Amino acid sequence: MGPFSLIDFSEHTLAKLLLAMTATICLQEQLSLVLVTSPVPSNPSTELLEHVLNSFFAAYQGLAECDAWVVSDGFRVAEPAQRPKPKAGRIAEGMVAPYEEFRSRLDALAHVRHVRAPEHKGFAGCLHIALRKVFTPYVLVLQHDRPCLRAIDATSLLEAMEHFGVKYLGLPTKASLARTSEEYLASSWRIRPEVLQLKDTSDRVLRPLLFWYDSAHICSVEHYKDLVFRKGREWSGGFIEDSFGQEMQIALRQASSTGTWREVHQIYSTYLYDDGCGPIIGHLDGRRYRPETGRTLMEVEKRKLTGWMPSFT
Repeated sequence: MGPFSLIDFSEHTLAKLLLAMTATICLQEQLSLVLVTSPVPSNPSTELLEHVLNSFFAAYQGLAECDAWVVSDGFRVAEPAQRPKPKAGRIAEGMVAPYEEFRSRLDALAHVRHVRAPEHKGFAGCLHIALRKVFTPYVLVLQHDRPCLRAIDATSLLEAMEHFGVKYLGLPTKASLARTSEEYLASSWRIRPEVLQLKDTSDRVLRPLLFWYDSAHICSVEHYKDLVFRKGREWSGGFIEDSFGQEMQIALRQASSTGTWREVHQIYSTYLYDDGCGPIIGHLDGRRYRPETGRTLMEVEKRKLTGWMPSFT
């Protein structure tokens, strides 16, 4: 047969195509993506943010077809006698024009919907804005300088969350893996929690996570609304892990001393995915990265990891 012969759509091939299409459709109905960004020295370049988004689109089959929201935080300009504090939303006058240009470029970015916070809201406030626009039951929460390092099946993670009733599932970083190890929990918390084992393999487990990380995670939208942003709870516009995460730690510490930590942890329902292959989420440090240095994001990441992003095939 010549080079332009018909493709052999065997029964096996068609079944694989239909399965992939079904998974994508289901993922669109179940999961949205929210990324929060704020002024950084690399503005007006969108390279850092686009790299993070593209790393997740490449790693998660069907994620590029899901609703994706980018919320850019507002700011206020530091007075002449004031020291800029970007984390608190106070930036130097010289950062205003680059950041506004950055926001304009986000308006034209493909595959995402850009929302401008009208004033400084912080990570929590920006996420709260996005959650009011999301219509899916789950949300993948991202930070603008934490890329995905390797492929993962988002659909299977959602299925595991549904099966076990997990409300928050963190994607592992080096730090979160250390904080969920049996050795750490035994020595620091004096507890030996049971892991939830995924049905398909003994290597993939969900480990109880005793802290609420802002780093990449999948969470029930209702869980966020009913717990973190519930009516009557005072919450600031800073990082959730710095406020709610600390409250959670205190509650669990107290419960661990009385042997009731499982009952308290059930309220938070926070777990960490661990497939035995190390971190899935990296860190590029948006406060330090500057494109004019000539170092590409690939070169920056190579200094931290052996090799670069896999081909995901």
